[in-house]
Amino acid sequence: MTDSVGLSKVATIANAVYNSITANNTAVTGMTINGAMTLTATNNDIRVNIINYGPSSTPRYPGLIVTHYTSNATGGDVGGYPVIDLTRYGGNTSFTSATPSGLTLGGFNTWGSNSTSALSATRIEGISEAAFTTTATAGIRFLTTNAGTQAERMRISAAGQVTKPYQAALRLNGNNSTTVNFAGGAQLLTATYYDVQLARGDLSWNSSTGAITVTTPGYYFIMSHVYVLVASSNGNGRIFITKNGSGYQLSQTGFSGDTTITSSVIMNLAAGDYVNMVSDSFDPIGLYMGPSHTSFNMFLLG
Repeated sequence: MTDSVGLSKVATIANAVYNSITANNTAVTGMTINGAMTLTATNNDIRVNIINYGPSSTPRYPGLIVTHYTSNATGGDVGGYPVIDLTRYGGNTSFTSATPSGLTLGGFNTWGSNSTSALSATRIEGISEAAFTTTATAGIRFLTTNAGTQAERMRISAAGQVTKPYQAALRLNGNNSTTVNFAGGAQLLTATYYDVQLARGDLSWNSSTGAITVTTPGYYFIMSHVYVLVASSNGNGRIFITKNGSGYQLSQTGFSGDTTITSSVIMNLAAGDYVNMVSDSFDPIGLYMGPSHTSFNMFLLG
């Protein structure tokens, strides 16, 4: 049974109730809803699908538009604002249990397709971080898909802390409690003198050559911290942080007594580029490669 605008009726008690709208590519007008329209399903998925068929030489933008008019002009939210709520309650049909920690509260997905099926592309999710009591504690996370694998790339915690689990970072910490007099061109980041204390993302460390290779291109913050022991009253030495084997001299100085060299640089690195830390001759002085005295840090800024 249908009415004059093509709406399929399932009841005519008091007000007409419709279970579908068939407009045949013609806008349906004259349908007014005062208050809220509720769609309810028990033990079943329930969805509202907006589908726009057909190629066109004119761009089409199917979507959901929420418009709110208000005469309030005093600023703030006194007049309200458009909103889309995603709510996940505990219990079956009422508030019979609290939202637990670690629950996905709701999300927004984007999709694409291959020649046969739809594929999830990106996702934003609200996540509870503690069981709800009289207050809520929740954060938000962002997921992207790389070669078919969807994973979290960034999270904003309930306290506002921003973390990026795939943000490339590496820390090499001195592991050799000895003083070494290095000849010119010596590689300082090998496993002989360093251990990996922190490694995440896609930075790879060659423990034999000391080279740190980049997979994700971008700007990297690099800092070296080296403790220098002087064998006599004065000494000289240089340390280089190199890009693909050359450049980036970070320190050159004359030493009078034991000292610490701390240097930093920002490098623009392409995928496949590698960095290393190389010494010039430190005779008659040496570098102390012990823990808490010598370290090398590298972090992707973006």
